[in-house]
Amino acid sequence: MKAYDTPTKKQKARLSQAIFQDSLDTMSDNLAATLIVLHEYFGFGEKRIRDFLENTSKVVKEFKDYGDEELAREKFSERLRDAGIEFSEIYFNEDIILSMQQQKKEKQSAVSIKEAQEMRTALSFMKSLM
Repeated sequence: MKAYDTPTKKQKARLSQAIFQDSLDTMSDNLAATLIVLHEYFGFGEKRIRDFLENTSKVVKEFKDYGDEELAREKFSERLRDAGIEFSEIYFNEDIILSMQQQKKEKQSAVSIKEAQEMRTALSFMKSLM
């Protein structure tokens, strides 16, 4: 059985920072997608988009002001139901997040055509030496 090293505080801090940054990146991507939809599909111009952002900040502050995440989610769920939307329809669950992370990982580890050709040439050369 292989023993595993316990991560150091520095490693834990680095991992925590990476997870936090990944979360911020995902939120920024989602907000950007929302703004594009508002502009391209609903005709929002700069002024309306800025108003949207300002009001979004106000609603986020309301969420934080509840102090209790469960209570805040319950209140937000009620407000969404008034608009005909169930919170579960928009809530990102672990499967969605894992899928997004997997896609990002696959994209980062993708090999370009040129790299693949170079690897193929190197492998062919190595086979010829055997």
